[in-house]
Amino acid sequence: MTIREQLIKDISTLPESALHTVREFVLFEIGRKRASISTDSAATVYANKKKEAYEILKQFKGSLPADFDYKNKLMEALDEKYGSH
Repeated sequence: MTIREQLIKDISTLPESALHTVREFVLFEIGRKRASISTDSAATVYANKKKEAYEILKQFKGSLPADFDYKNKLMEALDEKYGSH
């Protein structure tokens, strides 16, 4: 006898009042499993996007001159956007 057959046999012996609880439990477990699958796939998508962004960022390595004054450029951009302090 398969598990499914055994489960059907066992459930068929339960009183009607207990079936609601069994049904709620089964639906809860199904929902929890689906949520887990969707969370896993969302985490995978997020991880892939992070890897992709990192690869794009690595492409810029070494593309600026050695004497590039990033602090000065940052201050100029901040002054341009927000005005002098």
